This record gives sequence, C-alpha cells and structure tokens, in this order.
Amino acid sequence: MFALDSWPIPLVFFSLVASAFVATEAGFFIGRRKRKDGGLEKFPIENSASGIVLGLLAFILAFSFGSVASRYKELKEIARNDTDAIEDLYQMADFLPESDASQTRRLLHEYHRIRLDAIETRNLAELTPAIERSQEIHEELWTIAVRVRMADDNSILNQFVSMTNVLMDTHNNRIHKGLNTRMPSAIWWMTGGLLFLSSMLLGLSSGIHGKRSLMASAIVIFCFSAVIAMIVDLDRPFRTLFNRDADPVATGLLERMDAEAGK
Repeated sequence: MFALDSWPIPLVFFSLVASAFVATEAGFFIGRRKRKDGGLEKFPIENSASGIVLGLLAFILAFSFGSVASRYKELKEIARNDTDAIEDLYQMADFLPESDASQTRRLLHEYHRIRLDAIETRNLAELTPAIERSQEIHEELWTIAVRVRMADDNSILNQFVSMTNVLMDTHNNRIHKGLNTRMPSAIWWMTGGLLFLSSMLLGLSSGIHGKRSLMASAIVIFCFSAVIAMIVDLDRPFRTLFNRDADPVATGLLERMDAEAGK
C-alpha cells in the first residue's frame, strides 16, 4: 500500500472507478450468457449475492474510516502538544543563564522551522533529514537541561527538564502515529477485492435480469471509490484532502520566533 503514497488522490480515485467498471462489464457479459442458460430460474443466488458483498464492503469501509479518522484526530492533538511544548520551553529559557538561554532559543527556533518546512514540502525525502536534525537538537537541549539542573535546583528548572522530556515524547509519538502506524496491507487488498467482486456481481445480476441501469451502477461505483480514496488520503503521512493549511498556532509561534531572532 505504501507504494501508492506517490499516487495523486485523483489518480487513485479514477483507477478504482475504472477497475470497478471493467468488473461490472465483465459481470454483465457473464450474466447475459447465464440468462440464455436459464436466467433467474437457474441462478437465483446471484441476485442477492451482490447485496451481501456490498454490505460486507460497506462494513470494511466503516471500520477502516473509523480507524484512520481516529488516528488523524490523535495526530492533530499530538501536533498541538508539540507546538505547546516548544512554546513553553522557549518561554522558560528566560530563567536560564544568558548563554544557555540564547542557545536554547536558537535551537528551538531551528527545531520549529525545519519541522514546519519539512511538512510544507509534503515530501517524505525531505522529512528524513528533518527528523535526524530534530533528534540532534533533542540531545543538545537535553545537555543544556542537565547542565542547568545540576548547577541549580529550583522548580522552574525542574519544569524545564520535564518539558524537554515532553518535547522528545511528542516527537516520538508523532513519528510513530504519522509514519509507522498505517492500515495493514491485508485490509487494503480485501477492500480492493470486495470492490471488484461487488462490481462484478452488480453486472452479473443485471445481465441475468436482461437489463441494467448505467446510472445506478455509476452512482454505486463512484460512491464506494470516493470513500476508499478518502480513506487512502487519511492514511497517508501527507494528506491532500485534509489538513492542507498549516496550523495557525504553529505558524504564529514561528513568526514570533523570527521577529525576536531579528532584533
């Protein structure tokens, strides 16, 4: 399934539609031949099999959509927590010694910028160096946190250490949920197979009846293909239909960092 990440969503949608129409036409051709052999009297089960498979496909799609929509919601929450952790650490830098404070703000500024830039490019190749640099910044921030905490013991520095941990945890959660947690390939194969079979059974049932409605078949195929394409988009690390605009809170924080860095 990951190989499809490079496919534009319109291409995914129209590929599904084309495959489903080919299956429908194949089923209709077979159905017309069966009609000559006895039609509904000899093949009564084909009439109801289409509804059964369509119902199963709808169930799988409902399950898949619920799974990816839940993960999408979690990712938005993690992204907001990530921005909050960056902002809190940036403000807590006021309580550090001057040299450590300026270094911390510089690292956080770079950290926030490279992450937003990597997301803006919507390119997995650009994401890898951003992740590597983010981990390097984590180590540098942790070194500062340990140094200032060992030199002094107060509640603010304890919070600084704790928030540095939160920053690293949200980064790991974001990587895990956004890149590593994906819909299993078996579910995608089953979904594609059910779409193909249900489309073929639609055509088969129409062929056995000796008549069909292209409009009705097209509506069914377009609806199911659109839902599958939407689920494919939600499952991707970079989405086309959802969350295309940058988070205004994150961009606002970056603008404030840019302004303070320019002073």
